[in-house]
Amino acid sequence: MEADRWIVFRSHFGIESFYCRPGIEGAHEKGGVEGMIGYFRRNHFVPVPEVSSLTELNEMVEQWDRQDDTRRIGSRPNTVADYYALEQPLLMPLPEEPFETGRVFTPRSIATARSRSAPTATRSRSG
Repeated sequence: MEADRWIVFRSHFGIESFYCRPGIEGAHEKGGVEGMIGYFRRNHFVPVPEVSSLTELNEMVEQWDRQDDTRRIGSRPNTVADYYALEQPLLMPLPEEPFETGRVFTPRSIATARSRSAPTATRSRSG
């Protein structure tokens, strides 16, 4: 079952939902993506970089991303950038109109499991 916001998001961007095949047949489908996320995290966020602003961190990530374009994965003949160049023409263009992709939460707006539970009544022993 898809979440309502995901349905709105994919409809807005014209994304067709496709999920991994269950069981052994689909076990390899997600592993490559998960592996690359782990590679990036281990190589750039361990230890956690010390920055003075989110802008500085974003600039560092952009630099790492550009460096990654020259990397070859395992014994593959092409670089990451080469594979992206092959795939880029197959990608749909981004829509012109904006779409809210996230929500900003303040500490007050985040509900915890405890704060959602019913209040507990307390009684004094004397009365």
